Amino acid sequence: MAGLCEGGNEPPGSLKPNNSNTSKEHSYGGKIENEMKSNMPIVDVENTVFPKVWRKTVTYDTIREPNSLRDILVAREMYRNIYKATQLVSSIYGIPIVLFVFRNSVSLVTHLDTVIKIYNGSIKEMTLRNNNTTIESLGISLAFWVFVNLILLLTITVKTQVAKQKAGDIIDQVEEHLLPYPQRAEILQQLKLFVHQMSVNKIEFVAFYILRLDFSLLFTILTSVITYVMVIVPM
Repeated sequence: MAGLCEGGNEPPGSLKPNNSNTSKEHSYGGKIENEMKSNMPIVDVENTVFPKVWRKTVTYDTIREPNSLRDILVAREMYRNIYKATQLVSSIYGIPIVLFVFRNSVSLVTHLDTVIKIYNGSIKEMTLRNNNTTIESLGISLAFWVFVNLILLLTITVKTQVAKQKAGDIIDQVEEHLLPYPQRAEILQQLKLFVHQMSVNKIEFVAFYILRLDFSLLFTILTSVITYVMVIVPM
C-alpha cells in the first residue's frame, strides 16, 4: 500500500481530477473574458447622453445650480425641448391669437368710446329693444365689457412675459457660474455654449411671426386705444 502511495498511483475507485480539462476550461474562460474586455467600449461618463430615467430626477434647480458636466448637458437638452415647445405653440395658435388680440382691441376701443359718450351726455336717446333698459344701465354693461377686454389682454400678455422673464433669469444665473476661477475646461466650455444657446434661441411667444406677446404689446395696444378714443370722442 505504501508502495502504491509512493509510486503516485491512486487506489482503485478513487476520483482523479482531469487536469487537462480544467486547464482547457480556464484558458477558454480567460479568452472569453479578455475578448469581452477588449470589445467593451470606453464610456466617457461626463460626455454621455444619459437615459430618460436619469433625466426624470432633474428639476429646475439643476439649471440654476449645475454641479457637474452631466447636469449642464441635461439642462441644455431641457432648454432645447422647451424652446421647441414654444415655437410649436406659436406656430399652431398664431392665427387664433392674432385674431383674439385684434378683436379685443377693437372691442375695447368701441366700448370705451360708447361709455365716454354716454356719461358725457353725447348720447341722450337710443332705440333699445328692451324698453326697461336705460342708457345708464347700458353704460354700466359696456364698462363691464371694457374691464373684461382689459383682463383678457392682460392674461395673454402677462403669462408670456413671465415665461420670457424666467428665461432671462436663467441666463443671468448661468453667467454667474462663469465667474468662479479656476474651473474645469469642459464645464467652462459647456457653460459658454449654454449661454450662447439661450441668447440665440430665446424663449418667447411670437403669434404668427407678427405679434410678440409681452408687455410691449400690451403697452402698444393701450397707447393706441387711448389715442383713438381721444380722437374719436370729440367728433
